[in-house]
Amino acid sequence: DTHHAELTPHVEPGGEIALDYQVEPYDPEIAEDTGRFYVEHQLFSYGEIRRERDVAVMFCDISGFTRVSEQVLKEPALIGRLVDRWSAQAVEIIWETGGVFDKMVGDCVIGLWGPPLFEGDAASYCGAALRAAEQIRDFTRRLGAEQGLPQLEGLEPPLGVATGLNYCPLYVGLFGPNEDYTGFSAGMNNTARLQGLAVRDEILCLGPFVEALGAGLARFGEERQAAVKNVAEPLIFRALGTEGA
Repeated sequence: DTHHAELTPHVEPGGEIALDYQVEPYDPEIAEDTGRFYVEHQLFSYGEIRRERDVAVMFCDISGFTRVSEQVLKEPALIGRLVDRWSAQAVEIIWETGGVFDKMVGDCVIGLWGPPLFEGDAASYCGAALRAAEQIRDFTRRLGAEQGLPQLEGLEPPLGVATGLNYCPLYVGLFGPNEDYTGFSAGMNNTARLQGLAVRDEILCLGPFVEALGAGLARFGEERQAAVKNVAEPLIFRALGTEGA
């Protein structure tokens, strides 16, 4: 369920400004989701306390982006249009599934589920992240003339994405000169490494994510391992099955 929060700033004994809030159910006709409400209204600027929490993390980027850019689109304006149209819809899906948009790195979009209110549980966060990954994969295949990119019509193979999912501790809060809401941890870094192992339209999930999901394990393939740079232990993960994809 989505919720609305009434917030009242107050000064802590040490002089820091913090927020008191009371969460009430959202009327779906009034607002879309709590994450969008918080970020768009910049309510974190009152002094959101940084904290460590378990978070579902998604890294998702366009598979074969260089090939499509150099061999199909070619013109810089068209490449920019692809990134713009694709990322706008990907971020919309993150919001619609209850996540928070972290950032874009090149053509890779990063989403978090759990922040900012952490009102759900591990299974709900991971279930929402998995739905988002599947929806982004499916809409990417359909990119074409309707999005102002007729050059992608009939492309073989069609445009796809490579995705990595994890459930891990994350130190979240406002960071940097622009006070962006983001998170940091070794688990976050491993999600990026996992995403780099995925091939077109593959959704790879690290062990903690599959375990936290708690249901639908039959949808996943056999456990796999991969050694990655600067990580002592190999990554242990499973791929989401392609049946019905």
